[in-house]
Amino acid sequence: MSSSPALQPVPRPRGRPPIAGLRESILRAAESVFTLHDYHEVQMDQVARACGVGKGTLYRHFPSKRALFLAVMFEGIA
Repeated sequence: MSSSPALQPVPRPRGRPPIAGLRESILRAAESVFTLHDYHEVQMDQVARACGVGKGTLYRHFPSKRALFLAVMFEGIA
């Protein structure tokens, strides 16, 4: 597993964000991670760290890496 110094957490305002805002933050962070690393190299904890949330929060929104990746792809198309 390699870490990239270019990967920075996505800034978020303090406090608990609305569900829609959190989902969007997760998608932006995931897009950044998937852009820097091959799909098979990416781990969900990398995305969680990049977004500033715990893995449990990430999995509540996206049950798998595949689901997260597909959401990133479909959001980019829409």
